[in-house]
Amino acid sequence: MPQDARQDSEQIRPTTEPGFGAHARPGTFPENGTRRGAHVRTAQTRFRFARSRIASGTHARPAGPVPKPEAKIVAEHGFPRSALTGRPYFQEAKPWVLSLPRPVLAGLGCAAALAVCLGVAGIGNLVSPGVGPGAFPVSGTEALAAADDGEQTRAAGTDPASDQAKPAPEAPAGGTIEERLSAWEPRTVAPADFASLPADDVPFAFALNSPAEDAPVLGDDTLQALNDALAPFRDGGRRAGFLLMDLQTGRGLAADIDEAVYGASAIKAPFVLYMCESRMPSGEVTFNTAISEGPAADAMDGSLIADDQDSYPFMTLAENAITASDNDSYRVMRASYGDGPYAEWLASLGLESVDTQEWFPQMSARQLAQLWLEMYHFWDTETDEAWWLETQCQLTETSFLRAGLMSNGAYPDVVVADKAGWIAGEEPTLSSITDAGIVTYNGRDYLVAAVTDAPYSESWEAAFMNLTNAVFAAREALA
Repeated sequence: MPQDARQDSEQIRPTTEPGFGAHARPGTFPENGTRRGAHVRTAQTRFRFARSRIASGTHARPAGPVPKPEAKIVAEHGFPRSALTGRPYFQEAKPWVLSLPRPVLAGLGCAAALAVCLGVAGIGNLVSPGVGPGAFPVSGTEALAAADDGEQTRAAGTDPASDQAKPAPEAPAGGTIEERLSAWEPRTVAPADFASLPADDVPFAFALNSPAEDAPVLGDDTLQALNDALAPFRDGGRRAGFLLMDLQTGRGLAADIDEAVYGASAIKAPFVLYMCESRMPSGEVTFNTAISEGPAADAMDGSLIADDQDSYPFMTLAENAITASDNDSYRVMRASYGDGPYAEWLASLGLESVDTQEWFPQMSARQLAQLWLEMYHFWDTETDEAWWLETQCQLTETSFLRAGLMSNGAYPDVVVADKAGWIAGEEPTLSSITDAGIVTYNGRDYLVAAVTDAPYSESWEAAFMNLTNAVFAAREALA
């Protein structure tokens, strides 16, 4: 029986204060009063938009074939695809526009032609007084920049196939952290590249695949802030490690990245990634492949026991496992597909050390970083499977990263795609508050992974979010 078959406590998710992370759902208290927890990108920018919580609504599957994920989301929520993923509206508009009736399309065409004529004639002021000719966006890139206050633009002029394409531009004086980071030359980073990082317990900065002289240095104030955030864990006899990396430059900071703790449910999203990368391309698994609960029956103890079903579509199981952190949904997938190919897939990422005999293995910040970098690369394939998986990770109901960053209003437009793990075990080997994923802010993507062996409780949750907030704030030292 898997190590956590009767001990993992993530069926009930923790709560947060009102407005303290819109995706968290209220938890409950058992009798003891302790609340239980239920590559660097190329120069091209991944665009996202801030949005409120969207209930997934995908757990009950309709009869018949599983629809294309994009159509499913649009049908159930009334949002275009880009409202969920934050991808540019200009890239996604064509199919929707072409679906309009022909008379409407003809009208739009006439209106567009009239607008062009007005612009050419230079009489835009007659339409909008005070706005001179040429003030309107004239390209998709300019229109997107104008719609997003000019803060998100598509970088150009760098060959993504070469790290030596062009020298970095001069850093803008007094710009935001993200603007200053954009001055550094893009670097390509692979999951195995994390092996070069030391396991120092003192916070340090790094620049993967860059000259040594380009490596950032943590200033005294930044170092003090990080040590202060680590202090509750270290003073309390607990272990903690973290890693943050800017995904375009490979510049980052870390500490104790080999401290392995009980990963709990943090493994669920990476396992679905394995299914998408290794089982779906051949057609062995599709979104509507029925997976039997039989192989996992002895380990199940939660949501799937009382129903009258004996198999479930892969999409249903995967979405439940990621967004709701449902243990039984993960167990059913793991029991049927966690065999030799899973270990081979992990080894291909340099993760031979992950114990595949354990369904909820010990995980370190280094290992989670390797998995989430692979996740990020997969999203960049922009297949239906990649888009669907990214969307599920953005809809996680419990996210310590998201709740912490949104807690004080300092990052109002932050977008987090992650998977957390938490358990209030009686022993350190079965205790954990862990989170890892991709954080997007000001149009820039960061990989963040943090692990602790602190048992889940409100006070330890607060300490964990204080740590991840301090780590994210320390990205300033990378610019």
